[in-house]
Amino acid sequence: MKKNKKKWIIILSAAFLAAILAFLLIFKPFGKKTIDVYPVSEIVMNDYSDSFSEMTGSVRAEGFQSIRLSSTQTVNEIYVQKGQHVEAGDALLSYDTTLTDIAIEKANLDVQKKKLELEKAYAELNEINSLVPSSEVLVEPDNSWIHYDPVTTPYLLTGTGTEDDPMYFVIDNTNLFSTSFFRELLPEGTEKLFVVLLIREHNAVNGKIEESFGFEIYCTEEDFSFKPFEPVIPESIIHYDQPEEPYYEHEGSDYTAAEIVLMRSQQEAKIRDLELHIQVSQLEYEKKVKESSDNVVRAVTAGTVKLVRDPEAASQSGEPVIQISAGGGFYVDVAVGELMLDTVRPGMKVSVSKWDGGDSMTGTVESVSDMPVDNNGYFSGSGNQNVSYYPLTISIPEDAPLAEGDMLTVTADDNTAAGSSFYIENMFLLRENGKTYVFVKGENDRLEKREVQPGKDLYGSETEIKEGLTKDDLIAFPYGKNVKAGAPVRIESASSLYNY
Repeated sequence: MKKNKKKWIIILSAAFLAAILAFLLIFKPFGKKTIDVYPVSEIVMNDYSDSFSEMTGSVRAEGFQSIRLSSTQTVNEIYVQKGQHVEAGDALLSYDTTLTDIAIEKANLDVQKKKLELEKAYAELNEINSLVPSSEVLVEPDNSWIHYDPVTTPYLLTGTGTEDDPMYFVIDNTNLFSTSFFRELLPEGTEKLFVVLLIREHNAVNGKIEESFGFEIYCTEEDFSFKPFEPVIPESIIHYDQPEEPYYEHEGSDYTAAEIVLMRSQQEAKIRDLELHIQVSQLEYEKKVKESSDNVVRAVTAGTVKLVRDPEAASQSGEPVIQISAGGGFYVDVAVGELMLDTVRPGMKVSVSKWDGGDSMTGTVESVSDMPVDNNGYFSGSGNQNVSYYPLTISIPEDAPLAEGDMLTVTADDNTAAGSSFYIENMFLLRENGKTYVFVKGENDRLEKREVQPGKDLYGSETEIKEGLTKDDLIAFPYGKNVKAGAPVRIESASSLYNY
């Protein structure tokens, strides 16, 4: 009987070791958190190549004047004729300001509304900037209150040895299935005894029960035998001092570092759009105020009246009513960042278009200043404030459908120097010790930390990548405690990335 029991213990021990080995080999690799990676081809921004990016500015006229009617202007009288010579200050036409006064109030309300939206957008950006990335902190509970006092085994806990009240003993492995131990348990004259043997952690009465065995023992002077039974252990004996397990506690916001970077980028883009809208609305408001202050339009330069159109027909076609020329044209002043300065040259052709729609026109870079300006000429708070900006003057032919004060977008036509570089959002870049890195899918579906060569900056939110990353790569957010070289990866679509 003892030999068979020993064989049974060996078999169980071998099975237990095999189970542990299987867990280590099969389940251990999944202990590392999988990191999502996304196709670079799906997240790259526009291929700006080596051309300068979009710039903005308002139209001015030199040696040239083109008078167009706004939707609120009705001409009362025209004072000049085609071919007539005029001096600066001469009256050209007059109009009714009734509708203009109404438009002033509407334009002012639009400016104030957008300013309130901008104020709210900045407050939301401040909230985003104050967010602390979500994290899980491992808490080690204080289990110092637990004290285990080992007992000398075998140690009787309770019981009289009857079927209804077995004797419960704390034992260790040396006491297990000892014939002499069983004989000693039987009082003289007792032929049957019910015993439950308990192996407890630390051999302590307040330790966790690791194994239990129930035996019904028979003993006479001539014979000794026992048979096992499944013991029912009272809760009072099962109870033990259970240490509290380590647990994770949530800290920070409900957003990951990558989500915060994305929200910040989107909010900054919203602010840029609002600032642009405010600038346009403010110019429109000032134009209406100027219209209302004097209902007579006067010549701003001496020259010859090149054309005079019917006011109603000109208003419907969007063409100027009167044009005066002294050999000049339209100009727009913009500024380009120093990172893109080497791509701009005098004589270069550019595309210009009005913000309120219309076809593109062609302009020419007349001059490039070699002295930077204090601000980028774009709008406060936009662009990369860490680089210098250089003024450009762009000329546009006088027959272009423009008026002074029109807001224009300027882009380069010359893409002959286009290369293989591309732009990605800064939230995918990790900058350490003056170097720039990305985390990408490497060999064996594991994360790889790779250095890249950055190029130009675009509005402080996108960076050109010259080397180290291709559109065929798969990229991850470089944030979070689980993002490290060697972490397992999972390929996801960029569509899931932007649908939080």
